[in-house]
Amino acid sequence: MRSRHFLITDTHFGHRAMERLCGRPKGYEDKILRNISNVVQEGDVLYHLGDFAWVQDRFWANIYTSTSPATNVLIRGNHDRRSIGWWLDHGFDVVADMLTLNAYGWKIYLTHRPVNILGEMKSLVIHGHVHNTAHHKAAGYGHSIAFFIEHHYSPVSLAKIVDDYERGLRESAKIS
Repeated sequence: MRSRHFLITDTHFGHRAMERLCGRPKGYEDKILRNISNVVQEGDVLYHLGDFAWVQDRFWANIYTSTSPATNVLIRGNHDRRSIGWWLDHGFDVVADMLTLNAYGWKIYLTHRPVNILGEMKSLVIHGHVHNTAHHKAAGYGHSIAFFIEHHYSPVSLAKIVDDYERGLRESAKIS
């Protein structure tokens, strides 16, 4: 069985201000964890694109990694200040500051913040950090997808993200 790949980002576990800043519902952490449990399966890969927790990293890492049966990958964000070794010791299977995948006909960069890939053919940056508000400004560098957890509070299939992006490219080409 081929593994499925999912993305989630900016969970900010324990950050009460996210309810006010981003309109998250009370108890958003439980909703996220429940959705992880319902979506990902053993053999899948779950990429977290950073800003994992605001407080109590150890507590949230234990709950998250015990909830997710997938291979858990953390791409560290600006709030994930602990060392790579610390995150590995607390349940994550892979930890990096950026990963590159060759999948679905694209060279895909998984990052927390947008990075500039102008000039690279068939390259795509999928990143978190910007949320669904003016709290952060999205920087559009080349082929870039700003991925917001606030739309669904659930892991989203990498295949779906790429398919939706390609569909948007095809539709915009029809308009031109």
